[in-house]
Amino acid sequence: MLRRTLRTTVLATVAALGLVGLVPAAAQAAAPAPASVVIVPGDRQLAVDWTAVKGAKKYTVQVSRSSSFPSGKTRTLSASSSQLTVKSLTLRVRYWVRVKAATGRWSAKHDATPNTNSPRYKDSVKVTAAGQNKVKVSWPRYVAGTSLRVAASWSNDNVYTSGKTTISSVNTNKAWVTSVPITRTSVVLTVPSAWRSLAGSRGTEPVFVHLYARNGSRTAHSVTAFGYPSPPPLTGSSADNVTFATWNIASSTATADIPGRSWDQRKRAVKNGILHAGASVLAVQEAASSVSSGQQYQELTRMLGSTYRSAVATSALPVTSAEIDAMKRKGTGGISRSDHILYKPADVTRLAAGLQSTFAVSGGVRWDSSKYDRHFTWALLQSRATKQKFYVVSTHLEKGNSATLQGMRKAAMKGIREFLATKSRVAGLGDVPLVVMGDLNSDSRWPNGPQEDMVQAGYASATQAVSTVQRANTTSNSHNASVDNGYPTRPYRYAYTGTRIDYIFVKNGGGVGRFVNQMVLTSSGAFDERYRGSDHNLQWARIRIS
Repeated sequence: MLRRTLRTTVLATVAALGLVGLVPAAAQAAAPAPASVVIVPGDRQLAVDWTAVKGAKKYTVQVSRSSSFPSGKTRTLSASSSQLTVKSLTLRVRYWVRVKAATGRWSAKHDATPNTNSPRYKDSVKVTAAGQNKVKVSWPRYVAGTSLRVAASWSNDNVYTSGKTTISSVNTNKAWVTSVPITRTSVVLTVPSAWRSLAGSRGTEPVFVHLYARNGSRTAHSVTAFGYPSPPPLTGSSADNVTFATWNIASSTATADIPGRSWDQRKRAVKNGILHAGASVLAVQEAASSVSSGQQYQELTRMLGSTYRSAVATSALPVTSAEIDAMKRKGTGGISRSDHILYKPADVTRLAAGLQSTFAVSGGVRWDSSKYDRHFTWALLQSRATKQKFYVVSTHLEKGNSATLQGMRKAAMKGIREFLATKSRVAGLGDVPLVVMGDLNSDSRWPNGPQEDMVQAGYASATQAVSTVQRANTTSNSHNASVDNGYPTRPYRYAYTGTRIDYIFVKNGGGVGRFVNQMVLTSSGAFDERYRGSDHNLQWARIRIS
């Protein structure tokens, strides 16, 4: 008793003198043992993972064929992180493992047996938002393995090819590959800067992932999964919200010969779909305004007249023969004015608006002479709630796969961006919000298309919203168009994501609170024909205009 009292007194005196560092290690409290230890056996190895101990910089790992860890028959290794792979072990022999922080207590003992079993196929892979330009990938733990790699890209075709079970099949020009310890069940991936215009927090596509595991010579791969990074944060307040919608309503001439889909048969559904969305600003495409088309757009404006107004007077829409001849001499097929803007006077005020030749702003790009000069509509509007001014554009780019048409699409969007920048500068409005909407006829098959150019130029896709509805579904129901003319009874269920060719882009805004790919369905899951007026789906977004 006297010894214990004397020792306690000495230690207290040492502490009082600030000489704690001189106290023998045995007198200091030992660090706790790791809370858990995970072992995944592999080909002549064991991968060991454990819970990090707070403050620990070094760990000791012991591996033995005996649970008593006798000296002389136990391998002792050091690690500076909470993971270690023990190699050069004997197959099908049981080993015991324990771990401790350098000055801590041993963990519980765990046993595992090196083997050459298959890592096994993995389903239940999930991809969730994890921050700006980041996603978290999670999966069930592998039962065996020596290595694990995660391939990620903006397209499912880039992370897995049917029958290709190893990572060597992945084209790293179209995907990035991350090595992950085989013991782990999740990893946070950061989208490389080169691909953020596609799959980043402002991009147009999700992040697709596929896992490739190996155990010696045996391999296994997972399902493909996808998810989106966190969207840009919202700024301002809900008072800044303005709802924008875009819809290719299919021209009256394009559907004239489709049974049950003439303009007269579907125009009420178009009206209902627009009112269902309730946007303050609406961009429509393929709303033909010519006499030969039956002046489809003019009729639509009359149908919506109690709620919406046309940004450009319908009297300015007819195209004269002189204008057509002039454009043909320049190398186009003529002029089309079918892309328009409507607005709710109750929500926004029209300050200025006009029609603009796409050909004129395309910078002399090589033009397919069979294609019309599709004029786009622009408008300068002002929120009644906040008095914030903003520009908006409705456009429809040409359809086609040729290099010439892709060049036309890219040049058109560049021209629109420069047109808006000039308008804003000349008006002395500085960095006011800019919203560009329409059918770009470009998707992930063209990863360097106009949609990517928009994000690289500082715009954000409205699909990157805090809340989304049916974002992964197609915007154009054309999967079986040869059979159903783009009007299927039910939405086609894609394995991953559907085709996106309709977009809402915003620059200088305060973020997107909600995005909806509007597909109004019945209780049985069929399209509700009261609202399905086109082979495209209306897209709408609630954007902070601040």
